[in-house]
Amino acid sequence: MIDSKALPELKKHIASLENQLSFFETKVKETPDIEPGEKGPEEERERILSLILAYQKTLPKIVEYASGPLLKNGSDPIDVSTALLRLK
Repeated sequence: MIDSKALPELKKHIASLENQLSFFETKVKETPDIEPGEKGPEEERERILSLILAYQKTLPKIVEYASGPLLKNGSDPIDVSTALLRLK
């Protein structure tokens, strides 16, 4: 859990990241030419879009984890490094 005073600031940054990822997703979808990776350009486009989607799904979890208590099973403190690894 983070300080409740810092939670609005965190939410603001998360919203900014969501907007940036959405903008990047639009740009990737609309660009006519993508440098091919190991495969063709369309496969590279799909790979990039799947990465963006994965990050977009993770962002709400960050706020959820930050809002809740850092307790495991209701009583044992959570190791902060373990909590951060779960966000990846």
